[in-house]
Amino acid sequence: MKSQETLFEIAPAADWNEAYPLGNGRIGAMIFDGTADDVVALSEDTLWAGRPDSEYPVVLKDTLPMLRRLLREGRYTEASDRFWKICGEKPGPGFRDSAVFVTAGNLHIIADDPAARGYTRMLDLRRAVDTCSYTGTCGKVSSTAFCSYPDAVFVKRIRSARARNYRLGFDSPVKGSVSATGNEFFFDGVCPAWARKTETATYETADGLTGIAFRVAVRAIAPGAAVAAADDQLVIDGARDLLLLVAIRSNFKDCDTNPEDSGIDFRALCRADLDAAEARGFDAMLKAHTKDVGALYDRSRLILDAPVSEEGVPTGRLIEGSPGKRFAPTTLIALLYNFGRYLMIASSRPGTRATNLQGIWNNMLTPPWGSNYTLNINAEMNYWPAQTTNLAECLEPFESQIRVFAKQGAVAAEKIYGLPGWCLHHNSDIWGFAGPASGCPWWAYWPVGGGWVCRKIMEHYRFSGDNAYLKQWFPILRGAAEFLSALLVEDDEGKLMTSPSTSPEHGFIDPETGEDCTCCEGSLMDLSIIRELFETCLEAAGILRVGIAGDPLLATLAEQLPRLRKPVIKADGCLSEFGNELPDKDPHHRHVSHLYGVYPAAEFTSLRNPDLFRAAWRSLNVRGDLSTGWAMGWRVILRARFLEGDRAERILHHLLTLVSSGPGGHRGGGVYRNMFDAHPPFQIDGNFGATAAIAEMLLQSHETTDDGRTLVRLFPALPKNWKGGRITGLRARGGLTIDIRWGSDGTRTVTIKADRDGRFHFITPWGERSADLKAGGRLVLRPA
Repeated sequence: MKSQETLFEIAPAADWNEAYPLGNGRIGAMIFDGTADDVVALSEDTLWAGRPDSEYPVVLKDTLPMLRRLLREGRYTEASDRFWKICGEKPGPGFRDSAVFVTAGNLHIIADDPAARGYTRMLDLRRAVDTCSYTGTCGKVSSTAFCSYPDAVFVKRIRSARARNYRLGFDSPVKGSVSATGNEFFFDGVCPAWARKTETATYETADGLTGIAFRVAVRAIAPGAAVAAADDQLVIDGARDLLLLVAIRSNFKDCDTNPEDSGIDFRALCRADLDAAEARGFDAMLKAHTKDVGALYDRSRLILDAPVSEEGVPTGRLIEGSPGKRFAPTTLIALLYNFGRYLMIASSRPGTRATNLQGIWNNMLTPPWGSNYTLNINAEMNYWPAQTTNLAECLEPFESQIRVFAKQGAVAAEKIYGLPGWCLHHNSDIWGFAGPASGCPWWAYWPVGGGWVCRKIMEHYRFSGDNAYLKQWFPILRGAAEFLSALLVEDDEGKLMTSPSTSPEHGFIDPETGEDCTCCEGSLMDLSIIRELFETCLEAAGILRVGIAGDPLLATLAEQLPRLRKPVIKADGCLSEFGNELPDKDPHHRHVSHLYGVYPAAEFTSLRNPDLFRAAWRSLNVRGDLSTGWAMGWRVILRARFLEGDRAERILHHLLTLVSSGPGGHRGGGVYRNMFDAHPPFQIDGNFGATAAIAEMLLQSHETTDDGRTLVRLFPALPKNWKGGRITGLRARGGLTIDIRWGSDGTRTVTIKADRDGRFHFITPWGERSADLKAGGRLVLRPA
């Protein structure tokens, strides 16, 4: 059904959260499709505040023993108060913190005939093309816009029945200047050298150095029209066919190189991009673009049976009507899955930067939370769908950023802790900042981030079976494990744990003082991440035949692994988030960090640690289903792991609640009219989490049988309301590609293709079957 792969409205975007996103992994464009002032909000993935910096003024190696002593004595309030002062309450230019992602600015396409009738605008996900049409005073007007990965430019073409006049302008909250000449105009900007809030943005360091410099170059091509530069605008008279090409380049090279020393002529690169695009022409660019996107998008598509009444309804209207229905409209469920994959293709391509809190889209100088890499869930969640929904290539930018994290993290580990290996905390940026953030310890101090990001490495191997890849990445895995191995301390019983320890952004009540506290000994998330990393390192070493005898660290990991403190089940049957019976500050907190072992890891399953699996289920029940947008995405995928399809669907229903961009209306978690996830505000991780969750409801492959087979569950959490549908191209660990089709009449067909030899056990609603598949082999499962 077309509505399941298309966003559609009958009015221009009233604000940024109604605009449609286009992207080529590097350039992001938000399309308003206005009739009088047609705004294109532009961003580019290297536009960050800051400069290379390996200074870490918060040094903890001399203060950790004092904090550990206080925690051992149960003086949680005192330890938390002291730690807060160490981390710093008021960051400023002298305090090293993560940098912010910066907008490029807004292109304004101003037409002289604002009246419009019969207006429609549409985002075609399969083609990654925005189209708009209406009738104005100059007759029929139509536009086509896309962001080309092959041609490295944003393209918009506007055609009208009769000639129109335009003015093209640009504005930006970033410091810079606009100039125009011939049929081109430029915005030359410079990112702040430091910024966390707009009012404190600093464009020069104390010694006069600036941030990343960039150019936005716009070229207007209008055959038969008059195009002239007028001050800081382009004036176009008498155009029936206007083609706009936009290039954006910066002088960012890497995390070590000062922008001014990069040797990158970004202005010349802009001109080369525009020249090549103009020479290729609109039709050829559009053809290359749709072929490029289609090769990725068409691998996996979800289509669900839906009422005819949902077809052709504007997307925003469908969302508005969702809360009043018993079930979420299946059109929106399918659209949510397909849109998440679309966003990944648009925001993360080989050679670009990893997606941040807002992907690659931003209209602010200092966006919420800096739109940075928030590593205690959000940056990792961005890539949850990459493997399962068949977009492994889109992981490359995140993998490249892991190398940056590891490089900077080695400096941070030595300077902050005096320890080997590499560390990573809560927040980072394009420069790879690896130290503690500022402020409250429950977000400032979280040194296990390296362990979480490294799970992408082993997951890549489990899906691909690529030994050369694993060998290439093994030193990164080893370095993360080396740091965390050295960070561990013994408790009174000789078990190993972290201290001080936090559970991201959540705290507990001190039983002695009644005060809110931030740090404990051995939070469950810390130890789940460390246990998984140590197991992963040892597993990878075995695959690569790296002997323990030849590597003292591997021997240490093997000795430490069984000594890690075990998870604790509290008297109420729930998992202890903070290592013992300490009461939660907020039982319904948005983070479910203590359930890391259920998802994304596989430490707690019905086959492995079933008692802890049941305790995790009770813990999730206490947390509740309603939360912020991204947090509901995590809850959906947890419910899928607990095989609760109907409950997972109910959370998706809550997620599909329209959030108001202005005053009034729903202000909790949900989605905006353009399907962007709303924390609120916009955070793209919720979109990616929801897509991964829907895939997990239909296919799971994270478990292994006692005899070593990959356990593949088919339809593990299929809601009753999804009566029929089909999904193509899901990926399972062990190298399987799986197409699934089901009908309201009970028919089921599962088609399985193997990339490599493997041993599998399949569990379906109609029975179980083991199979040994060869590379290139095919297996079809259906009820007898």
